[in-house]
This record gives sequence, C-alpha cells and structure tokens, in this order.
Amino acid sequence: MDKQTLKVIHMMLSYNVVFNIAKQKIMRGLIKTICNMYEKSLVSNKVYLKRQLFNLQMTKGALVAQHLKELNIVTTLIELY
Repeated sequence: MDKQTLKVIHMMLSYNVVFNIAKQKIMRGLIKTICNMYEKSLVSNKVYLKRQLFNLQMTKGALVAQHLKELNIVTTLIELY
C-alpha cells in the first residue's frame, strides 16, 4: 500500500520536487522531506511579512481606507502563515 501511494504522489508532483524526494521509499520519509523543503520558505515569508507590517506607514495625501486595506492584507497573510 505504501509503495502504491508513493507512486501516485510521485505522479502528482512536479519534476523538481520528485527529483528531491526520489530516494524516499516510505511515506514517512517522503512527508518529512517535503516538509523540510517548504518549511524554510514559510519562515522567511513570515519574517518578510512582519517586516512589511512593522514598516507600514501611511503616505502623505493617501486615503485612510487604502492604508487600512494594506494593513488588513498584511495581517491576514501573517495569520495564514
């Protein structure tokens, strides 16, 4: 069952991802490898979004509604990560 599941997952993934997980023979190793590949980018994305939030300033002459919209977008994205 494990090998069949691995084959199906390999067929669904892009070539770049399959290349990185080709050595995995069990599902546990596959999931761990995929998590390690994408976990790092999530941390860097969260840091980037927090920097955007901390540096967010309303520009002179801009509408308050536009500023609040930008604030809501950044805070929503931070919650998602």
